[in-house]
Amino acid sequence: MRGEKERAWCGYTQHRDIHGAANLLSKVLYENRIQSLPFEIQKPTYLRIA
Repeated sequence: MRGEKERAWCGYTQHRDIHGAANLLSKVLYENRIQSLPFEIQKPTYLRIA
């Protein structure tokens, strides 16, 4: 499903692939624990092939 987003009860939304990648990065940075990252994830921009 293209464009599928994760939606949390607090209102957080993010594309599912980016959300998953952030969780993996968090587990690497914080020794197998998922925590908030020390930076904000920016909205991705996509290049459209003409």
